[in-house]
Amino acid sequence: MNKKQVVLIGYSGHAHVVQDILQLNGRTVVGYCELEEKKDKPSNLMYLGQETDKMVLAKLKEYDCFVAIGENTVREKTSRYLLDNGICLINAIHPSASVSASATLGTGVMIGPNSVINANASIQDGVVCNSGSVVEHDCQVGAFSHICPGAVLGGNVNIGELTLIGTGAVILLNLCIGNCVTVGAGTVVIKSIKDNMKVVGNPHQPI
Repeated sequence: MNKKQVVLIGYSGHAHVVQDILQLNGRTVVGYCELEEKKDKPSNLMYLGQETDKMVLAKLKEYDCFVAIGENTVREKTSRYLLDNGICLINAIHPSASVSASATLGTGVMIGPNSVINANASIQDGVVCNSGSVVEHDCQVGAFSHICPGAVLGGNVNIGELTLIGTGAVILLNLCIGNCVTVGAGTVVIKSIKDNMKVVGNPHQPI
């Protein structure tokens, strides 16, 4: 078994970014799982089938895998299923990212190009910190949340699980953002936000 070989779970635009990251780290991406084979295959990757198929699942145990699905709830469900079935999930950290030695990362994490994860930050399982995002010191980002491109979390921010921080959004320091929250693109969050809310604007307003 060659652990240099990786299979992507999901194969869309987000997966193409993940593939680039893994290859820049010297990993060989050989295939993907999806509901059906893609007609457009930029890298001519091998189609293995659906990861829920028992034969495919058995085959995946020969590889390292990465769940390259941008939508939080689908990424969570898929990741938990694979882990429960003994599949090895890896992280994808772009070489240009700055990740503090004192930061902690879970499993199945993506850290995109030019992102910053500063001192004592905690990034839990399945989190996406997309291109150019900034997670400042002592922040906590809950499992399967997505910090979109260019978003900035000030120091000591706590982000719950399955939360989306939109492109270019800013979360001021010392705030708590709940579970399953959506913060719209360009939003400036000035107060803590409870679970299951959607906010937009500068300053933020619920919608």
